[in-house]
Amino acid sequence: MSTPLHAPDLAAPASQPWSADQDETLRCVQIRKETVDVKTFILAAKGPRSFRYLPGQFITLELQINGRSVNRCYTLSSTPTRPDLVSITVKRVPGGVVSNWLHEHLRVGMDLGAMGPSGDFSCFKAPAQRYLFLSGGSGVTPLMSMTRALHDLGSDADIVFVHCAQPCRCAVPGRAEPDGAQHDTTAAGHRV
Repeated sequence: MSTPLHAPDLAAPASQPWSADQDETLRCVQIRKETVDVKTFILAAKGPRSFRYLPGQFITLELQINGRSVNRCYTLSSTPTRPDLVSITVKRVPGGVVSNWLHEHLRVGMDLGAMGPSGDFSCFKAPAQRYLFLSGGSGVTPLMSMTRALHDLGSDADIVFVHCAQPCRCAVPGRAEPDGAQHDTTAAGHRV
Protein backbone atom coordinates (compact mmCIF):
# COMPACT_ATOMS: atom_id res chain seq x y z
CA MET A 1 0.00 0.00 0.00
CA SER A 2 1.51 3.28 -1.07
CA THR A 3 0.39 6.58 0.39
CA PRO A 4 1.00 10.22 -0.61
CA LEU A 5 4.53 11.51 -0.18
CA HIS A 6 5.52 13.99 2.49
CA ALA A 7 6.44 17.19 0.60
CA PRO A 8 8.91 19.51 2.35
CA ASP A 9 9.02 23.22 1.53
CA LEU A 10 11.99 23.14 -0.84
CA ALA A 11 12.22 26.96 -0.95
CA ALA A 12 12.44 27.33 2.85
CA PRO A 13 15.76 28.01 4.59
CA ALA A 14 17.72 24.93 5.63
CA SER A 15 16.19 23.13 8.59
CA GLN A 16 17.98 22.52 11.87
CA PRO A 17 19.40 19.00 12.23
CA TRP A 18 17.16 16.40 13.84
CA SER A 19 18.37 15.40 17.29
CA ALA A 20 17.05 12.32 19.08
CA ASP A 21 17.93 14.06 22.36
CA GLN A 22 15.45 16.85 21.62
CA ASP A 23 13.02 15.55 19.02
CA GLU A 24 12.66 11.92 20.17
CA THR A 25 9.79 11.24 17.76
CA LEU A 26 9.46 10.38 14.10
CA ARG A 27 6.16 10.34 12.19
CA CYS A 28 5.38 7.73 9.54
CA VAL A 29 4.57 9.64 6.33
CA GLN A 30 4.53 6.83 3.78
CA ILE A 31 4.56 3.03 3.64
CA ARG A 32 5.81 1.22 0.56
CA LYS A 33 5.26 -2.51 0.07
CA GLU A 34 8.45 -3.84 -1.53
CA THR A 35 7.65 -7.59 -1.53
CA VAL A 36 5.17 -9.87 0.23
CA ASP A 37 7.24 -9.73 3.42
CA VAL A 38 9.20 -6.45 3.11
CA LYS A 39 7.94 -2.90 3.66
CA THR A 40 9.74 0.43 3.64
CA PHE A 41 8.54 2.94 6.23
CA ILE A 42 9.32 6.57 5.37
CA LEU A 43 9.67 8.74 8.46
CA ALA A 44 9.80 12.50 9.06
CA ALA A 45 10.49 14.71 12.02
CA LYS A 46 7.41 16.40 13.50
CA GLY A 47 8.85 19.85 12.72
CA PRO A 48 11.14 21.00 9.94
CA ARG A 49 14.41 19.12 10.52
CA SER A 50 17.16 17.70 8.37
CA PHE A 51 18.67 14.31 9.09
CA ARG A 52 22.47 14.09 9.34
CA TYR A 53 24.04 10.64 9.44
CA LEU A 54 26.49 8.40 7.64
CA PRO A 55 25.13 5.90 5.11
CA GLY A 56 25.04 2.54 6.87
CA GLN A 57 24.06 3.89 10.29
CA PHE A 58 20.96 2.76 12.18
CA ILE A 59 18.26 4.19 14.42
CA THR A 60 16.72 2.54 17.46
CA LEU A 61 12.93 2.51 17.59
CA GLU A 62 11.26 2.71 21.02
CA LEU A 63 7.83 1.11 20.80
CA GLN A 64 5.00 0.18 23.15
CA ILE A 65 3.78 -3.28 22.15
CA ASN A 66 1.22 -5.13 24.25
CA GLY A 67 1.95 -2.90 27.23
CA ARG A 68 5.71 -3.48 27.06
CA SER A 69 8.49 -1.11 26.02
CA VAL A 70 10.45 -2.71 23.18
CA ASN A 71 13.53 -1.31 21.42
CA ARG A 72 14.81 -2.49 18.01
CA CYS A 73 17.58 -1.21 15.76
CA TYR A 74 16.97 -0.74 12.04
CA THR A 75 19.49 0.40 9.47
CA LEU A 76 18.47 3.53 7.60
CA SER A 77 17.73 2.49 4.02
CA SER A 78 17.55 6.13 2.99
CA THR A 79 20.58 8.23 2.13
CA PRO A 80 21.73 11.38 3.95
CA THR A 81 22.08 13.14 0.59
CA ARG A 82 18.27 13.41 0.69
CA PRO A 83 18.01 14.86 4.21
CA ASP A 84 14.32 15.68 4.73
CA LEU A 85 13.14 12.12 5.37
CA VAL A 86 14.58 8.85 6.60
CA SER A 87 13.42 5.35 5.88
CA ILE A 88 13.79 1.87 7.28
CA THR A 89 13.14 -1.25 5.25
CA VAL A 90 11.80 -4.07 7.41
CA LYS A 91 11.45 -7.74 6.56
CA ARG A 92 8.67 -9.50 8.44
CA VAL A 93 10.23 -12.22 10.56
CA PRO A 94 8.09 -15.18 11.70
CA GLY A 95 7.54 -14.64 15.43
CA GLY A 96 9.32 -11.28 15.31
CA VAL A 97 7.66 -9.00 17.85
CA VAL A 98 8.68 -5.68 16.26
CA SER A 99 8.78 -6.56 12.56
CA ASN A 100 5.28 -8.04 12.75
CA TRP A 101 3.96 -5.08 14.76
CA LEU A 102 5.36 -2.63 12.19
CA HIS A 103 3.85 -4.58 9.27
CA GLU A 104 0.45 -5.02 10.94
CA HIS A 105 -0.05 -1.85 12.99
CA LEU A 106 2.10 1.08 11.84
CA ARG A 107 0.04 3.50 9.76
CA VAL A 108 0.73 6.82 8.07
CA GLY A 109 0.41 9.60 10.65
CA MET A 110 1.52 7.46 13.62
CA ASP A 111 4.48 8.56 15.76
CA LEU A 112 7.39 6.37 16.84
CA GLY A 113 9.98 6.97 19.53
CA ALA A 114 13.48 6.96 18.06
CA MET A 115 17.10 7.26 19.13
CA GLY A 116 20.21 7.68 17.01
CA PRO A 117 21.50 7.57 14.41
CA SER A 118 24.33 5.34 15.58
CA GLY A 119 26.86 2.85 14.25
CA ASP A 120 30.26 2.73 12.60
CA PHE A 121 29.52 0.61 9.50
CA SER A 122 29.98 3.06 6.64
CA CYS A 123 32.28 3.20 3.64
CA PHE A 124 32.42 6.96 4.25
CA LYS A 125 34.67 6.31 7.26
CA ALA A 126 37.36 5.00 4.87
CA PRO A 127 36.79 6.55 1.41
CA ALA A 128 38.22 4.59 -1.51
CA GLN A 129 38.19 4.50 -5.30
CA ARG A 130 37.00 0.88 -5.37
CA TYR A 131 34.41 -0.91 -3.25
CA LEU A 132 33.30 -4.52 -3.02
CA PHE A 133 29.89 -4.67 -1.35
CA LEU A 134 28.74 -8.15 -0.29
CA SER A 135 25.30 -8.70 1.24
CA GLY A 136 22.67 -11.32 1.84
CA GLY A 137 18.92 -11.02 2.45
CA SER A 138 17.85 -7.94 4.36
CA GLY A 139 21.54 -7.18 5.05
CA VAL A 140 21.46 -5.27 1.79
CA THR A 141 20.01 -2.19 3.53
CA PRO A 142 23.20 -0.40 4.68
CA LEU A 143 24.91 -1.08 1.36
CA MET A 144 21.98 0.37 -0.59
CA SER A 145 22.23 3.53 1.53
CA MET A 146 25.96 3.75 0.79
CA THR A 147 25.46 3.09 -2.94
CA ARG A 148 22.72 5.73 -3.19
CA ALA A 149 24.89 8.29 -1.38
CA LEU A 150 27.89 7.63 -3.63
CA HIS A 151 25.64 7.96 -6.68
CA ASP A 152 23.97 11.16 -5.44
CA LEU A 153 27.39 12.71 -4.76
CA GLY A 154 28.58 11.95 -8.28
CA SER A 155 31.30 9.58 -7.08
CA ASP A 156 33.41 7.97 -9.78
CA ALA A 157 34.30 5.09 -7.45
CA ASP A 158 34.15 1.61 -8.97
CA ILE A 159 31.53 -0.34 -7.00
CA VAL A 160 31.02 -4.08 -7.32
CA PHE A 161 27.85 -5.05 -5.45
CA VAL A 162 27.10 -8.74 -4.92
CA HIS A 163 23.82 -9.59 -3.21
CA CYS A 164 22.30 -13.00 -2.50
CA ALA A 165 18.64 -13.46 -1.61
CA GLN A 166 15.85 -15.99 -1.79
CA PRO A 167 14.07 -15.82 -5.14
CA CYS A 168 10.76 -13.94 -5.33
CA ARG A 169 10.28 -13.18 -1.62
CA CYS A 170 13.27 -10.94 -0.99
CA ALA A 171 14.18 -8.07 -3.27
CA VAL A 172 16.62 -5.22 -3.15
CA PRO A 173 14.85 -2.23 -1.52
CA GLY A 174 14.45 0.74 -3.83
CA ARG A 175 13.46 -0.89 -7.08
CA ALA A 176 15.06 1.82 -9.18
CA GLU A 177 18.77 1.55 -9.66
CA PRO A 178 21.15 4.46 -10.01
CA ASP A 179 21.60 5.69 -13.58
CA GLY A 180 24.39 3.84 -15.31
CA ALA A 181 23.94 0.53 -13.49
CA GLN A 182 25.40 -2.29 -15.51
CA HIS A 183 23.70 -5.67 -15.20
CA ASP A 184 25.73 -8.85 -15.20
CA THR A 185 22.97 -11.42 -15.53
CA THR A 186 25.38 -14.35 -15.59
CA ALA A 187 26.34 -13.62 -11.97
CA ALA A 188 22.84 -12.40 -10.99
CA GLY A 189 24.38 -9.15 -9.85
CA HIS A 190 24.65 -5.51 -10.74
CA ARG A 191 27.71 -3.41 -11.35
CA VAL A 192 27.14 0.22 -10.39
